[in-house]
Amino acid sequence: MVERLSAGRGLRPRARGRCLGLLVLVFSLAGCGKSREEKRPAPIVAPPLGDAGGHPRGLFQVTSACALPYRMTIDAPTTWRLPFTNMRPGDRVQLAFWGHWSPATLRSAWFGRFVGGGEVEGAVQLTFDGARRVELADGVPVLCDPFDYPMRRGERYAVSFSAVGSVPEGLDFEGDGLSAPGDLAREPVLEGSPDWRVHGVKWVAVEGEAQRVLAVLGDSIGAGQSAQRAEQRFIEVAQMRLGHPVVDASVGGDGIERALNRLERDVFELPGVTDCLVQLGTNDLHREDPGFLIDGLSDAFGRLRAAGIRPWAATIMPKPGHLTEAGEQTRREVNVFLRSTRLIDGYADFDLAIRDPADPANARPGMLADGIHPTSAGHAELADALVRALGRSR
Repeated sequence: MVERLSAGRGLRPRARGRCLGLLVLVFSLAGCGKSREEKRPAPIVAPPLGDAGGHPRGLFQVTSACALPYRMTIDAPTTWRLPFTNMRPGDRVQLAFWGHWSPATLRSAWFGRFVGGGEVEGAVQLTFDGARRVELADGVPVLCDPFDYPMRRGERYAVSFSAVGSVPEGLDFEGDGLSAPGDLAREPVLEGSPDWRVHGVKWVAVEGEAQRVLAVLGDSIGAGQSAQRAEQRFIEVAQMRLGHPVVDASVGGDGIERALNRLERDVFELPGVTDCLVQLGTNDLHREDPGFLIDGLSDAFGRLRAAGIRPWAATIMPKPGHLTEAGEQTRREVNVFLRSTRLIDGYADFDLAIRDPADPANARPGMLADGIHPTSAGHAELADALVRALGRSR
């Protein structure tokens, strides 16, 4: 659950019409023993959020997110500056910070336009129910008070905060984030060391007109491992071309079961997600059981649909040198299912984007770094496949 600290303003937890979603889920499960190919229910449209008096405002939708599966514990105050590219225009912003594993103290947090070289301009201080400092309980996201700030599509912004305690973090990618010892979040220029992980910030949301927002529920491929820089991950490349947010809800090493266990936390509780790409299965191929993967993926698609989120699939890429003959056959059977199922709105053909046409069990030269994770060139191909799939739908 999201702890909402700002009474009367901003997001409300799970404002997606869950009661209606549960009814859809009940009806969809009623016939699950007959066939996986059930008729697709109509999508559920979430109403716009309102203020305390029920007056409709714009819709808060996420523009940047991270699953934050890891943590670091610090005993002395440390400051992070976390740049991101915004793909959602609007004039009001809200952020969620997360304690995840164990408590932490958020001492100060600021938001501004990122100039580069550790510099921000036009920074404003964040408050939490009017306070400038807040305790982050373990496992409970804490929302700042919504604040006015002009957000432009394609521009760079940064969250700066100082904290002490157990601070969650995400995968590292070469980028322009920084960290420094001390309580320095308010400084226009942070002179620190390169720090390429996302820390503490669960999501950033912008209030504006309704638009498509795609979350990627995936494993280390979805998280962008082996891309040389953060902006070369397929989610970053795709969102720049699509013109709408494509946000990270991936955790390295995840199979289908683990991803389903965090679906509520990492997708459903992101504000305003309209679509979700399920990029899972490669870490389950060792089971050599197509039925296990198909059942799990079908479950994910059904739960997304019931929550009013359009489900999409990514076919499973080749995994040369890592699969038995039975594992490769499993991959191919699952991909046949993903290309034909009516449980989804469409699929991004990651397999076709990467594989060698002359030898479909292998990848084209330069596409994979280690037989599993795509290189930056491979990520560019995945972005092409995702843009082609989504470009046929609105």
